[in-house]
Amino acid sequence: MQAKSSKAPSRITAGHAERKAARSVPHVPREPSASAHGSSNASSGKLARLRRYHRQALQHAANYHNLASNATSASASDPAFQQQASTELSGFNTNFAGFTSVLAELGGDDGVANLDPTNNLETVLESIINANKDILTVTYNLVVSLPIVGPILGPIVYDLKCTLDDLLDIVENLTDAIVNAIQPLLQAVLGKAVTATCASGVQVVGLCI
Repeated sequence: MQAKSSKAPSRITAGHAERKAARSVPHVPREPSASAHGSSNASSGKLARLRRYHRQALQHAANYHNLASNATSASASDPAFQQQASTELSGFNTNFAGFTSVLAELGGDDGVANLDPTNNLETVLESIINANKDILTVTYNLVVSLPIVGPILGPIVYDLKCTLDDLLDIVENLTDAIVNAIQPLLQAVLGKAVTATCASGVQVVGLCI
């Protein structure tokens, strides 16, 4: 646990500095390029990957929720339970990170502004953020009632919190309509991430104080 805590502050500091610098640069809309059609096709392919990550993340979230809902003091002490809980939460975390990475690629595409409205990027974003909210609530309740799993799940939750920070930055580079709808939801979920991380017993300088 101590090893995780020691590297966390540098990530917070670096991330804060990078986000501050990024937000100081005004957003300038891009003119459509000659390759707009090809870019739009590439963006559609990325949307398919985005949905795949989204679908897989939700499956891990459902498995994790079912596992936590049946947890008891006895089962939480079982290494098999601890491993399964870690596997499902890590699976969610991995797919959420993949989702966020593809979204960052989409944000840099010339064709993203011209995507078919039926692709409904905002709906997928709202869904993945709500999945984070639910999984953080489940984790908080789990570690409060069964503290033995805190040291196992805490570092994964901290990684989720860092990815949520990244997602907030990415959303700010998307369309104004998406920013207006998603940003308040993201801010609320980030608060839950901090609460769940600290409840797990993982001490992060500048976070759990």
